[in-house]
Amino acid sequence: MSGMEWFYRMEQAIKARLPEIGELEDIPIYFQSDTTEQHPSFSFLMERNDEVFEFCYIQYDPINQEFYAYEHDDDWDFTSKLLFYDLGHIMQYVEEMYTDFKDLLFNDLDDDEWAMEEIAVPEKFHNGAIRWLTNDKHLHIETGNPDEHHEYSILLKLGLDEEKGDAVLYRSVVTDEGKNETLLRFKEDEISYLIDMLEQYREEIEH
Repeated sequence: MSGMEWFYRMEQAIKARLPEIGELEDIPIYFQSDTTEQHPSFSFLMERNDEVFEFCYIQYDPINQEFYAYEHDDDWDFTSKLLFYDLGHIMQYVEEMYTDFKDLLFNDLDDDEWAMEEIAVPEKFHNGAIRWLTNDKHLHIETGNPDEHHEYSILLKLGLDEEKGDAVLYRSVVTDEGKNETLLRFKEDEISYLIDMLEQYREEIEH
């Protein structure tokens, strides 16, 4: 089997099975695959109020021919790599992520569930020269222990300043202490260095 053959076979199988999950709650799932990355990926998304949220992200290593995802253990504040060996294993994981994220996103918000509702790119950052290249990327992270618990809701969005040619990264972090917003700009020559540094970081936390 070639390096990408399993990826394409799994892609078709997942597309056939996804409606079974979405029909459970009548909330459709959108599925995207990206083969332009070094490790091709599957993205699973759902929509609320015209906003699309990515709730599950699975990557494929074509050299080792394995599907994997990263999981964060809130109790131990530890990130682990989860390997998938067949379609059933992947679909079980997607269904669990779907259910968890749906409960967070669609339930009525109370004081402990402010995260997804408050976070959006504000108008002041909608500069006419910026063309947004990605959908909103929402993350909800919980860390700590029963004595000291922290929640973070993060919004990331990448754009292009068409006048200056800069890459523009919007990052908003909401905690119980408030909201912090940042608009970071990068020149084209910086991109390769940033990618290299992020890869070094990922390699460090995987060990």
